[in-house]
Amino acid sequence: MTKQEDKLASEQVQPQEGDALESWLAYVSSVHWKNWDLGLDRMHEMVQRMNLASPAPLVITVAGTNGKGSTCIAMEAGLSAGGLTVACTLSPHIVRFNERFRINGVEASDAEIVAALEVVEHARADLSLSYFEFSTLAFLWFAQSKGVDAVILEIGLGGRLDAFNAVDADIAVITSIDFDHEQYLGDTLNKIGAEKAGILRAGQHAVFGPDLPESVFLRANELHLNPVQYGHDFAVSKVGECTLEFSFGPELNPHVIRAWGNGNIAPQNISVAAAALQGVEQACARFHLSDETLAAMCNAYIRGRFDLVEALDRCWILDVAHNEQGAQFLLQRVQEQGLEIKAVMCGMLVDKHHHDFIKLLSSAIDGPWVFLDTLGERGHPGAELLASAPSGVQGCVVSDMQQGVAEVLSCTDAQDVILCAGSFNLIEQFHNHVLS
Repeated sequence: MTKQEDKLASEQVQPQEGDALESWLAYVSSVHWKNWDLGLDRMHEMVQRMNLASPAPLVITVAGTNGKGSTCIAMEAGLSAGGLTVACTLSPHIVRFNERFRINGVEASDAEIVAALEVVEHARADLSLSYFEFSTLAFLWFAQSKGVDAVILEIGLGGRLDAFNAVDADIAVITSIDFDHEQYLGDTLNKIGAEKAGILRAGQHAVFGPDLPESVFLRANELHLNPVQYGHDFAVSKVGECTLEFSFGPELNPHVIRAWGNGNIAPQNISVAAAALQGVEQACARFHLSDETLAAMCNAYIRGRFDLVEALDRCWILDVAHNEQGAQFLLQRVQEQGLEIKAVMCGMLVDKHHHDFIKLLSSAIDGPWVFLDTLGERGHPGAELLASAPSGVQGCVVSDMQQGVAEVLSCTDAQDVILCAGSFNLIEQFHNHVLS
């Protein structure tokens, strides 16, 4: 340990038996000197100590910039409908930490998560672990202890050095890539793509979504992979009212599967998930990609992704989009739904492309903007968001979510549509102050 780490460790008080999950999470957040400490040496050591190299017979890893969580939840729904028991983890969570520990769509109890954290604490001895390493190991142990058929691991940051990449996956999915976390991943899409492609392994069933840079394909070639690609091997061929049509195969027309689509996951992400489950079908004789499994995927729900919520006599679109690609995707879905946004609440983290995000949305939305502070170590003041907004954006700054909601209610009418977007933290604030 360094002197800084040693001093930090000496100041921590380990929770006692029976302590609440909140106490454990506070402890886990404080035992390491850095919240994000990229590198896999500590993870490889702990995976070996805890015998977690194969947490389930089937391991699926999902990386990318946008669409990861939606793709994970769609796969979870399809595998569950197909008769498999699947553990799924999401990163980050929105309302409760328990969102990171799911089995067949059901979140783990506080007691189950505390039990997993206790096992990690015992196993680590004097090895310092970051918050993400600690929670990753806890989830892997939790999934293994439940004897699940499959685990779905959402990569939180990058890929090559993310904690979950200490486990070799059978199926690797890269959803899409845009600028994000550049201070860690690089300042070009090819650099970011190379980091995301770090999840790839020789012999995997690899699935590639749209908008991937050349570096991802170069890495696939180095590993002699033949990835299944969106727009080449599979696609959404038609979107209609409550109907989605998926095409699979090199010609994109060998067969078409129709399924109801009453959930909130975008058809594109469902198709990426379905292509991944084709790999499951090849690896697991018990699972079949059928109309039933597709229908389950089309009816799956995830918080904060084009999430339409009725509250306070308004329709709210809650969306965690926080970059240009995400904004474009959001506007596409708004257009497909025939919605007209009357006002926007926006809050973003400090390391995002604020001007470009706001510029793209404001070019399609003619209405007032309300800017809020985001919270935490990466929080960003709403006043600076307004200052970075393009000229012509009608906006104001409020002190908190309660004032922000009051402001947008004052400038809209009953049944109007309000967009709340820009970060996971903003959506968390909305849930805590409006929906709780």
